[in-house]
Amino acid sequence: MKKQRLQRPYGNFDTADPEARDRYLAQPEIRQQAIANTERLLALEEQKYQDFLAKQKITEEAEKRGKKEGKIETLMNLFLEHFIDKNVLKYKLNANTDIEVEKKIQEVFPDFHLPAHI
Repeated sequence: MKKQRLQRPYGNFDTADPEARDRYLAQPEIRQQAIANTERLLALEEQKYQDFLAKQKITEEAEKRGKKEGKIETLMNLFLEHFIDKNVLKYKLNANTDIEVEKKIQEVFPDFHLPAHI
């Protein structure tokens, strides 16, 4: 499989004005691009996971738990690396509030807390 290179849907806003970043990310086409990139990354992670399962003998229960943990870990890492914003994270986790997002991630990573400045 050819390695796909995905770019951030927005520039490096680590030092930029947070309000400018939020205005940019609020654009529907930018949000859709971020969601599409996230879908592709999750599909790549799923393929890696399926390849791993093909090499190992794993119970069905462990497989389901691993899929959930893998998806949440991937989304959390994408968020922490500023590849996706908080709204995309909420969308992908089917959450309406920051608290729901935090609880869903804490099911897998109990010490996780959403950064207050984001």
